[in-house]
Amino acid sequence: MRTHRNYPGLMVNLPKMVNHIMNDSFGNELSEFVKDFNAPAYNVKETDDAYTVELSVPGFDKSDFNIKVHEDKLTVSAEVEKKNEEEKEGYSYREFSKSSFSRSFKLPKNKVNEEEVNAAYTNGVLVINLAKKEEAKPKAPQLVEVK
Repeated sequence: MRTHRNYPGLMVNLPKMVNHIMNDSFGNELSEFVKDFNAPAYNVKETDDAYTVELSVPGFDKSDFNIKVHEDKLTVSAEVEKKNEEEKEGYSYREFSKSSFSRSFKLPKNKVNEEEVNAAYTNGVLVINLAKKEEAKPKAPQLVEVK
């Protein structure tokens, strides 16, 4: 026996859903979601001396990355294009792919020493260390002598 289900709610609400999608504010949220869909997952860790950003970006080489720190903003991007061409017995085979991403992070205002940033890429994980400025590091408590 075959059961047939009817979902009239979807058809009744479809015009309302389309209008909602076409609304500018939702459209902007949707475009932000689509833009971030291809962005890599990341972790951020703070220590007394530095901030560390880890990005999961397998399939790239060290030379593919472009890392910039400017005006309290960290921007990480990469682009790689792979081509495979083969000709055998009159047949031509071509395959190519292109992968790219760009991700930006707002840094705490005036806390990162832009001169002391380093990065390492191992096993598909890009690790970026951003040293803190001396004035941003926590200070030891001052002992006050009672007179």
